[in-house]
Amino acid sequence: YLFYANKKIDKIQKENINKEQKELEKLCINIGGTSKKLLIIGFIIEVIISVSVVGIMIIQEKNPFHINNSKKDISNKKENIYDGALIYNTSINMKDEFIIEVPDRFTNLSSQHDYNYAYHTETGIFDKCSVTLTAPKGYTSIEKLINEIAKYNIESSPSEIQKENINNLEWYHFYYQDAFGITHYYGTSKKNKIYLLEYEMQEDTIEECMTYKDKIINSIKSK
Repeated sequence: YLFYANKKIDKIQKENINKEQKELEKLCINIGGTSKKLLIIGFIIEVIISVSVVGIMIIQEKNPFHINNSKKDISNKKENIYDGALIYNTSINMKDEFIIEVPDRFTNLSSQHDYNYAYHTETGIFDKCSVTLTAPKGYTSIEKLINEIAKYNIESSPSEIQKENINNLEWYHFYYQDAFGITHYYGTSKKNKIYLLEYEMQEDTIEECMTYKDKIINSIKSK
């Protein structure tokens, strides 16, 4: 549950990068729902948020959710080491960089300039599958970042990293499976910028979501 809660918090951050801390906390708590299972998840998320906010505020004084409005420019610092969280370059309009055909049943969860879509369950609380394309900051090598993400998830027995050419884009790809489902990572670069695509599938919908994954990945083209 701790691992699951961390993933949900990271996803909420990516989908709501312009929201304030209190709004993010409210979103996390609301995901808890009313069932016993969701109540436990919600409680854990709330505890994690509280502890994280206090600890990170002490270190950074501001910006407890690592949102990209930090006044500290990391672009001139030594390349980051992946520790489970990423900072994203929100100034890039993803739809100016790539064309992606997303199935109609996927809902856009972010602004019109981003690729952040999910196919929800009937309750709308959890995603059956979701796809997010972002531009991580603090890294110059997508191969290095993909390797670090794989090592970070070593306990989930990640697959071997493969290099694939799809529509004249070179992608580094791997996936890992845990108790909650399968997560695929695809990374590519162009014009000295790196891009990371994350595709998550819940355990009970893997077969259905895998079909959508292949369609989405094979549709990606560079503008």
